[in-house]
Amino acid sequence: MNRFNQLEFEKSVDTLPQDQRWLRQGWASDCSFSPAAWELVATIAAILQRRNISLLIITKVWTLPSPEVVESLVQNQAELRTSISALDSDKELARRLTLLSDFRNAGGKAVPYLMSCRYADLELARNEAALVAWIADNDFLAAEHPLRFDSDNRIIPRLMRDGFWHPKMTNQYWFGRLYDNFPGFRLPPPTHLLPHYTLPFLRASEALDKVIPGLDGDLPTFSELQQQITKPSGNLFKHATYDIRR
Repeated sequence: MNRFNQLEFEKSVDTLPQDQRWLRQGWASDCSFSPAAWELVATIAAILQRRNISLLIITKVWTLPSPEVVESLVQNQAELRTSISALDSDKELARRLTLLSDFRNAGGKAVPYLMSCRYADLELARNEAALVAWIADNDFLAAEHPLRFDSDNRIIPRLMRDGFWHPKMTNQYWFGRLYDNFPGFRLPPPTHLLPHYTLPFLRASEALDKVIPGLDGDLPTFSELQQQITKPSGNLFKHATYDIRR
């Protein structure tokens, strides 16, 4: 069982460069697996905020946090990125969209994190279109992260056939970003955030034509992949090789 040693954690945080203004929590260690995990991440957000560092949480919201945890995270400037996709069940989406709305209503930075894809399956395509419409209709600032599927994944026949093999994970099929022309999709994944990144806006309309500090490029778009833009200019593939194959 993992145990949290606050003293050791604080010592490690104090060794960070002075310009590091945010830290990520998520992907392999989702904080939503239990109420205790939510409470711990709220404690961590408070520790970081005392050092002027914000916590960027990525979660699939397997359980909802208590109102007290939400209030603590909001007060300590945490950014809540909630992963959503067309593959989610109705119950999963209800939890995830509810938390996004409740968190922002409490004054927090709530970011829908759309796991996007080009689906040939009409139901899945409609699901994704509905999520994009929900993000736009509710004026959310959003981020997009293209889904990748292994070549032997059973869902491959349900995808459009105009995708690409990923330049780094060459057995994985993807499409790049699909919503670069949608005003709300302003935020890149954490790999494209600089140390001084901060999010001063809660809504897409507030951020319109304004600078969000610390953005450093983004993942490539579907259009760029179609045009075979493979050079690293603009940080399109910051952590990948640049050989794209069909």
